[in-house]
Amino acid sequence: GIATGNGATNAGIYNNTVVGNSGDGISWSNQSGAVIRNNILSGNGRHLDANLDTPVTLSNNLCSNSGFGCSMVGDPRFANPGAFDFHLLAGSPAIDAGYDLSRLGMTDFDGKPRLQGSSSDLGAFESGGSTPSDTQSPSVSIVSPVQGSIVKRLN
Repeated sequence: GIATGNGATNAGIYNNTVVGNSGDGISWSNQSGAVIRNNILSGNGRHLDANLDTPVTLSNNLCSNSGFGCSMVGDPRFANPGAFDFHLLAGSPAIDAGYDLSRLGMTDFDGKPRLQGSSSDLGAFESGGSTPSDTQSPSVSIVSPVQGSIVKRLN
């Protein structure tokens, strides 16, 4: 899971996918001003656990079951969680459900810019668009065989 504390101030915990922890998904204590937004929490012992004496802002967090700080409850519709593929499938309640953090210039875990739709998605992966790729054409030089050699085709 993710934790903030030890006197931290203004920690930002944004767009994480936290799955399958026996303890807390996200926890905080002995801190001030943490902002916890746009996260997906699924299959954790407790999704969000807090020392309520510490101020925190919670919004736009999707949990697989109800609990403190869960703005939405439902199946996040991961592509293949058994193979640790936490991309979102069409129809996921996490798509376009995020708080607008575009001012932070964030990208998702694949490097795609956030805000591929009407709003940011929840969790580590933004749906839609395409993953950035290498746009430089490869350079190929043939160094063997030398000119005049006969090359046999192997099939």
